[in-house]
Amino acid sequence: MKHRLTAGLLGCFLGWLGAHKFYLGKPGWGIAYLLFSWTYIPGVVGFLEGISYLIMSDEKFDQLYNGGQALPAAENKPLTLENLKKLYDQGLITEGEYEQKRRKLLGLPAPVDKNAPVLKQMPLWVWLSAIPFVGGLAVTYAGWEMRRVTRVNGWLVLALPLLVANFVGILFQPLEILILLAWPGQIIYAIAVRKPYLIYTSPKGTLVPTTAKLAAQLARVHGTVDINNASKDDLVNYLGIPIAYANVIQQFQKQGICFEDLEHLKTLTGIPKQYVDHLAPILSYGVRYQETLNYSWHRLNTLSVQELQGWGLPRDVAEKVVQERERGGRYGSVLEVTRRTGLSLSDLGPIL
Repeated sequence: MKHRLTAGLLGCFLGWLGAHKFYLGKPGWGIAYLLFSWTYIPGVVGFLEGISYLIMSDEKFDQLYNGGQALPAAENKPLTLENLKKLYDQGLITEGEYEQKRRKLLGLPAPVDKNAPVLKQMPLWVWLSAIPFVGGLAVTYAGWEMRRVTRVNGWLVLALPLLVANFVGILFQPLEILILLAWPGQIIYAIAVRKPYLIYTSPKGTLVPTTAKLAAQLARVHGTVDINNASKDDLVNYLGIPIAYANVIQQFQKQGICFEDLEHLKTLTGIPKQYVDHLAPILSYGVRYQETLNYSWHRLNTLSVQELQGWGLPRDVAEKVVQERERGGRYGSVLEVTRRTGLSLSDLGPIL
């Protein structure tokens, strides 16, 4: 089995000798690269091929160079749903890989990756990073942009030594070897930073938070989404929540019901966890208590038994609500009302 990372590094650093071609089982091309290595053309082509391997998806690389078979996981066992779940639980595959392979085993169509058009882009600075000296300026620009949007200095701190090495190599001829030493560093930096750069610098709404990690990254630059005030556009197009569940959430919003946390949201709306669990880092739960005090469920905290009956609650239900309120204090949510009184949502329906 061929490894994508190995092929990429061989192409970048030993491409002029055709090392990557020999590794990928193409000795004829490898010999051709060797014969023409004196022209520098194999070096340039090999480098570009190495970069293409490094940015290629594992699935595409396996299809091209491993006969369509993925690299074996921790154990050489037939891939079943049970084994796949174990790999996911052990952290050996990501959530996205688990879902992709699960759908393949079940014969389901692969989900459309809405983020692919953005995350597959190659910014100009990535290409420029392959040029000595100019690449130092390019990666420093990327580091500065990352610092600007994330307020984190680490990206810039990693890029500045590469820029300094290039300048020192140009200004002091005995130290021009520094330019050559900085060159692979520029390339490695560009490969490592390209995806985070695209995530952090993309306008809000361009990417959908399909994983918890991506949700946290987007929240870092665009802020969280208040589920109690979110528009349908935010719910569907930004968070990726199916429109049917977005409509349910908006129904609760219109009734003045505020979600307290993720579990509260799932309990009240019935939305499956696969649609919202990964959104935890990007969701917030604003409480508009004063705005909703005199309507919807908040009336359960203020009205008397007779007044609640006037809003359509049966007398026994209204008495339970008021008695429990007097005993245990104000209710914090509809879920708390049902838990403390033993009533169901249908019992409270007229006032919700």
